[in-house]
Amino acid sequence: MQTCAVCTHEYDIDINALMRRYLDKSGIDYIAIDTGEGQFAIDTSNPEHKEVFCEAVCSLIANDIAKFELAELVKSLPATLDEKKQILSDAIRYSKHSTIRSRLYRDIKKHFEDSDLLILEGFVRFRMAETMRTWERCVDHAVEEMLLIAEQKELLELIGSFARLSPASVEQISIILQEDGSCSLTNDMDTHVDYPKESVDSVIDLLISLSPKQIIVYDLSNGKSVELLHTIYRIFEGRVKVYRTVFR
Repeated sequence: MQTCAVCTHEYDIDINALMRRYLDKSGIDYIAIDTGEGQFAIDTSNPEHKEVFCEAVCSLIANDIAKFELAELVKSLPATLDEKKQILSDAIRYSKHSTIRSRLYRDIKKHFEDSDLLILEGFVRFRMAETMRTWERCVDHAVEEMLLIAEQKELLELIGSFARLSPASVEQISIILQEDGSCSLTNDMDTHVDYPKESVDSVIDLLISLSPKQIIVYDLSNGKSVELLHTIYRIFEGRVKVYRTVFR
């Protein structure tokens, strides 16, 4: 009987439960071999079962082991606990990229061509150098995004302070956020301006220059203009009223 096994000596996981969960999703009628705690094996005499076992190990590493490795990378960062939680969450999301998984599957399949046992710690450290570098880039990207968001927040607060101190040149501006991402602005003198989608900066620049006492937003965008709406809220806090159309 041919078997394939996967084991761990350091990762705090229930490897039997996780591997069974991933294998059960495949729908194959596999035979599990009792190999003791910290190890899971199945009969792979059927080549199809070996393929599915490789897929399950791939899911185990990509979904579960990745979290441990990413957490280790994040732990050493000079950031607060809340910032590290956010960075880790974003890094895990980035690590789900399909190219990472396809490369990982190829490495696992190649490993089981020469061996019937995969030790997770050794495989991660010595056979996954490229994937580890990719995970490091996921963390770097998450840090960059957090810093960018912090800078944007600080900038919006500064712009909001400026807008509140600027004298109003119009009483009211009405904004219609369209479903295609475009928007229309109308002032109390019935002056009408249309903006195509992805014109957030242009719309905000106009609103700041006019510094209206009140902004009425008619949101017909079905969630496609969230960035613009949130920016208007932050800069013109206390002066914005929003009316939404709910699409079903």
